[in-house]
Amino acid sequence: MSRRNRKSGRRTGAAYVLPQVGITTDGKRIIGGVYEFHETYGMPLQGLFCWLADRDMVPDWINFYHEACRNNMKHDRIMTKLRDPLEDAWGTEFADVVCDTLTKWKALQNQDI
Repeated sequence: MSRRNRKSGRRTGAAYVLPQVGITTDGKRIIGGVYEFHETYGMPLQGLFCWLADRDMVPDWINFYHEACRNNMKHDRIMTKLRDPLEDAWGTEFADVVCDTLTKWKALQNQDI
């Protein structure tokens, strides 16, 4: 359950800042703004990913990748930054799928269509 401000009744904390942007085919909520939240509030990715996993949520991985690129991160650095926190929160198999999918997605973005 999210916390609420006593005076305004509005939600506070990460649940307020991180918007739901979709839902996966298996019913998990897709959350946007995860990279920006990590950078703005200094929350370690491991803690943030575990918080999301505990609530049956996943980041919007494409948005995460875009935001990291906008902060001058290269692909290899993004993958390195993601690997351990992903494994801690969702396991090695899930981490492999996310990293492989982002690598393939990046390759498609680099093609001239």
